[in-house]
Amino acid sequence: MIFKVSGAAGLGTILLSALCSGVFVSGDRFRGNHDSETKEHREWNGKLANTFAVFAMPNLLAAGISFFFAF
Repeated sequence: MIFKVSGAAGLGTILLSALCSGVFVSGDRFRGNHDSETKEHREWNGKLANTFAVFAMPNLLAAGISFFFAF
């Protein structure tokens, strides 16, 4: 149960972090987004991506530990 809940929370927040940081777009699209955004908006997206990543790490760690020590 811990593996499923922590794993889902960790993977979901990692995907949100990647979405906020712009990982899923091509280089041309990323460059266009970077040029059209304000500095404050870029900083806000970076802080949000970091917050999601920090939240995901303990969840993924708990899921990994519960997976390997459950057997």
